[in-house]
This record gives sequence, C-alpha cells and structure tokens, in this order.
Amino acid sequence: MTSPRPSVAVVEAVANAEGCDPLDLPPLYDVVDPDSVDRLCPLNGGGEITIRYHGYAVTVRDAERITVERLDAPEAGTQVAAGVGQ
Repeated sequence: MTSPRPSVAVVEAVANAEGCDPLDLPPLYDVVDPDSVDRLCPLNGGGEITIRYHGYAVTVRDAERITVERLDAPEAGTQVAAGVGQ
C-alpha cells in the first residue's frame, strides 16, 4: 500500500482528531503550500516539520508518522491523535 502524500496525511490526521471528513476542513493551502509540505517533509524519517492547522499543531516525521496536538488543550502538549489510520 502506498503512503499518502505528507500534505494529504496532515489533513487526514486532523480530520481523524476532529472526527470529521477531511473535505469538511478548510483547505490546507489557506495555511501553507501543500507542495512545499510534500517537498520539505522527511520521507525517510530524517527530521520533522510542524504545521499549525485548524487549531492543531501537526508534526510530520513522514507520511505515516504524524502527531496531532490540540493547541487549546487544557494541558499544553496534550496529544489527541497520532499516526494516520491508527
């Protein structure tokens, strides 16, 4: 099975955290250029990037290792979802 593009995985991870369809979220390009996310994302796990999107801090290590943290959580750093499809 092929991994989704990192930019798609970001939207899917936030949709999972929100319990909604990815199409119900605002476009990622309103926040960041999706092509840049795909180019900058470390596809082999050699680093990470963090994006603020729809009230979450989304940390991408690769298209399959994504951590989503709610920015307005009562305790800073409260993780609400990790990974895509988990």
